[in-house]
Amino acid sequence: MKNDIVRLAGKPVDIKRGISAFASQDAMTPAIALYGVIGIDFRARDLAVALSQYAKAPELDIYVHSAGGSVVEGLALYNIFQRFEGFKRFHIDGIAASMMSVVICAGDEVVMPDNTQVMIHLPRLGPNEGGMVADDLRGLADHLDEYGEKMLDAYVRRTGQPREVLLKLTRNETYLSAIEALELGFADTVTTPLEMVAQINLDQPQEQTPMETVTSPAAPAT
Repeated sequence: MKNDIVRLAGKPVDIKRGISAFASQDAMTPAIALYGVIGIDFRARDLAVALSQYAKAPELDIYVHSAGGSVVEGLALYNIFQRFEGFKRFHIDGIAASMMSVVICAGDEVVMPDNTQVMIHLPRLGPNEGGMVADDLRGLADHLDEYGEKMLDAYVRRTGQPREVLLKLTRNETYLSAIEALELGFADTVTTPLEMVAQINLDQPQEQTPMETVTSPAAPAT
């Protein structure tokens, strides 16, 4: 049968990670099988090695079944197939999803049995299920800006500092000491020990260390 394939024997390079090299029984047309996750089960460098033995082949069959994977690795796969000068025929054995749907676009022909699928979507940050696309991130950025404005409102009301000063401090993720917080108006009182005790006498009742109080001029009298 035309699409029957047999594994080529005696060539260690025929299998690189998740990439298997085959040859069709008719005229020994070379074929590559890509099964698994792009960037995990197989990578661009593995495809380059597997294809190097077929550089002069007039045509190539590529059998795929993949839920996608790395965008960067997938683009590299696409470019490697694009450079292959022979006729490229992709066969979808199960699904060509996500980034694999881009890879198959490098083919001159795509063959799909009627029980197979192609799934396309925008790139996501995080897992495919529940990950965020660029529009989600833009929306999230808007929400973060809204919350940031509410936080700045509270800072301005509390400290009386100019909004642009506080905005710069928040963008730099500023850590304030107690004295710095006092100076900016975030705090009203700072207490510090007057004396550090290096040892104690367990035979005598202990007196509390006297405390010095630093108070903001703006703090109300009590």
